[in-house]
Amino acid sequence: MKKWILRLRGLGVWLCVLWELLVMLDIPVLSNLVYVMPFAQGALAILALIADPPKTRCRWILCAGFAWLCVVTTIRGLEQVSLARYALGNAAFAYFVCDAAGRADADARKLLRRIALTAAAVTAVYALFGIFAALSGRRIYTFDASHYAGFRKGRLYLFRYPTIAGNLLMIAVLATLWLLTETKRLSGQLLLGGAACLDLICLGLTDTRTAFVVLGAAIGIALAEHIRRMPRLRLPKVPAMGLAVLACVAGVYALLSLVPRLYSALGIPSSGKLYLNNWLPLAATAGAESAVKTVEATHRALDAGALLSGRPAVWRAALALFGEQPMALLTGIGTVHPMDTIRPLVTDSAIKYNHVHSIYLQTLVETGVPGLLLAAAYLFELARAMLCLLRHPRSTASDRALTLLPLGLLLMDLGECHLLLELQNPSLPLLFLFAGAVMGRAERITTEARG
Repeated sequence: MKKWILRLRGLGVWLCVLWELLVMLDIPVLSNLVYVMPFAQGALAILALIADPPKTRCRWILCAGFAWLCVVTTIRGLEQVSLARYALGNAAFAYFVCDAAGRADADARKLLRRIALTAAAVTAVYALFGIFAALSGRRIYTFDASHYAGFRKGRLYLFRYPTIAGNLLMIAVLATLWLLTETKRLSGQLLLGGAACLDLICLGLTDTRTAFVVLGAAIGIALAEHIRRMPRLRLPKVPAMGLAVLACVAGVYALLSLVPRLYSALGIPSSGKLYLNNWLPLAATAGAESAVKTVEATHRALDAGALLSGRPAVWRAALALFGEQPMALLTGIGTVHPMDTIRPLVTDSAIKYNHVHSIYLQTLVETGVPGLLLAAAYLFELARAMLCLLRHPRSTASDRALTLLPLGLLLMDLGECHLLLELQNPSLPLLFLFAGAVMGRAERITTEARG
């Protein structure tokens, strides 16, 4: 019975991540699953807890975090509980299913490879859609025509807002880098390298600068650790490691920022629309007007205001909330539409964000100081495990590359909220899956070293 539940747990993680990758296409059959997903995730979480009850300190922290999330939701009434079912379902699935699946000794590596390969393959196909849309000057619409791949306001929209697409592409690149350390065959390495190149080109076209910086920092940290392990290096290692990180951030940023500039120089004309449900161009949209109209691909100016893009105003409004509602520091304001309370406090009326653009501040707003402290306790345990894998003499290149994906996601959400509980986004399950794998591997390495 226990083995059957554990296999179901792994299959559930893979299917959920696959669904959250494909739901971007707005396929009606898959999109309708959103209504049953919270209940399916909750049932799978209960089964996973029965088969593998929490034993480590980190898993008990996750249990406390979920219990507190239930408390701050329940005290606001049954209607809030009903509206928060997506957040509760995603939290239960991430905390109790993904984390435990990543920690599993026997099957975790196989599951991670399967999910990383799935993410790399799907995003490579998305990247092909995006590159085709960019080079042809067309917009490729999803099955219900609500989203598209194509240029708007100088950025590539890849079936979602460019920042969301950029985050997904960054995840795929980091997952592909880890797969390269796990792959011995040259043919597999070439395929993975080609997929990573497609993702990087498409990432550059989205002009998601936070993803540029985070990707460069993640690669730089891996390079810095490699420098630290070089026994014959005559240079001071700490300055060399710092320079390696800065060089990677600057290099990746400059390289990816060059992509939209090169595309802008092409001056590709706009040439109509394509729909995935019939894959036929609409003649009415490809007339004489489109022959002279070019795709808007003006590169955004590089300045602090463009990089922060109104975030400080939202951050100040979120902090001002606690001045108006001091009790929110204790219980937060819940996960159901918190921006409805914060938005009136934003001084700039042109800013209409759906979240506060920092998952850590968002956690404080939604669950109060206790929720933030529990999140900090979990991140402290994860940081210890990542440091162990990066520095332990028994860790392999694959172990060190394994740390990059959770590190990249957590750095990205310093200025974003891709890990929001109510989003149908693969970032949350992937974070806890790979974070669980990092902590599980660190525990095993430490135990083996002790004999």
